[in-house]
Amino acid sequence: MPKNTTAIGAKAEDIAAKYLSEKGYHIIARNHRTRFAELDIIAINKEFVVFVEVKYRKYANFGGGAGAVTQDKLRRLRNAATIWMGEQEQYTNLQPRIDVITVEGELGSATLGHIEDIST
Repeated sequence: MPKNTTAIGAKAEDIAAKYLSEKGYHIIARNHRTRFAELDIIAINKEFVVFVEVKYRKYANFGGGAGAVTQDKLRRLRNAATIWMGEQEQYTNLQPRIDVITVEGELGSATLGHIEDIST
């Protein structure tokens, strides 16, 4: 049976969005596309606009989900975040930050990892 990677990715993003909401973040956008990259989740809290890259891996081999965030991917995310921030005047009082949420294992019982401010 073929895998539907789009549906699997959407489920992983749903899990990540729920996690962020439970941590007090307010989700303001999902799957926002720019010419540089797609921003999986954009959320805010009291201090930050957080651009979240969600990475799902059934197995944590080869660095897991976090290992898939290359310097090139990070550069594209920074560019996409900069464009988004330039279009959203209401959030200029918040600092931008790029996080990665890894979802690893079977989706029904996945383990989440949250790397805050991956660009540092």
